[in-house]
Amino acid sequence: MRLALEHTIPSPGKHLCGLAWDGRHLWYSDGDTHTIYQLDPNSGRINRKLACPDVRTSLCCESGFLWQIAGRPKRIRKIDPSDGEVKDEISLSSNAERVCGLLVDGKTYWIGPEQEQWITHHRFEAQELLGRYGPVPSGDGLDLIGDRLWYTSHRAGILAAVDIHSGKEIARFELPGLPTDMCFDGERIWFNHFPAQEICAVRLPGI
Repeated sequence: MRLALEHTIPSPGKHLCGLAWDGRHLWYSDGDTHTIYQLDPNSGRINRKLACPDVRTSLCCESGFLWQIAGRPKRIRKIDPSDGEVKDEISLSSNAERVCGLLVDGKTYWIGPEQEQWITHHRFEAQELLGRYGPVPSGDGLDLIGDRLWYTSHRAGILAAVDIHSGKEIARFELPGLPTDMCFDGERIWFNHFPAQEICAVRLPGI
């Protein structure tokens, strides 16, 4: 089943990397401009810009901070959204360059793979591995809705969900283009539509 696009806004840049929701605004990060943008979700108007050298892939918003996969090698950068100040950088594993999606959830984080592999769940402290899900074709964007871990895959052109208790896939939908990062605003899923250079919203059945 393919989900119909409900709303679209133009992306501020051409290398669509991260996408996050803070409760009112979308935050978008671009790999060409190496900038994080705060956007009005209705008009796409740019409200704020934050410089972020070496933007690589995913972005999320949690606990009042932006969390961006950035740097060489890739690592998690904790950013103050008010002024762009980097508060911390968290190293990833030896496979850091294969990391794509990111979801920060309190004292833990989830990372998705760039190619077919596992989505993994870690504790920040000592980077303890808490679980893994898949394998998935790729995990470009991640978000948690209830007990379902949703992910986008640019390789498969899908939005899919796995049950966090059983690890089994329980939903799968086709998306247009090559979807990269995604986020949930409480009503709709937003995702980066790379070929169209757009940020798109779809509604899940039953939500």
